[in-house]
Amino acid sequence: LPSHFFDVFGRPSRLTVCSCERGVEPSIAQALHLMNSAETMDKVMNRRGRAAELANSSLTVDDMITELYLTTLTRFPSEQELVLMRSAFEESKDRHEVTEDILWTLLNTREFVFNH
Repeated sequence: LPSHFFDVFGRPSRLTVCSCERGVEPSIAQALHLMNSAETMDKVMNRRGRAAELANSSLTVDDMITELYLTTLTRFPSEQELVLMRSAFEESKDRHEVTEDILWTLLNTREFVFNH
């Protein structure tokens, strides 16, 4: 299965059965791929994806932010992060766009790139 994504994230060439063939260290190429790839944007902006599901829900802004953090970083947002993300919702009238922006931002944090 040809996939630039899998290649960038260390898909082994399968020349041996050793798991040591796979690289596990994060790289600049991986970070750039997450930031700039059409694949990432397609996933974030998918109208049946998690961001759209949350934006269409009746959840409060704080609950949506919490869900985005739990989904991407597997932790709750700090109070400072909640304040910052709330301000994004307050400054925009487009709930979908802000939800997508926050998801994209979380996917591109050092915490996500290096830990997940």
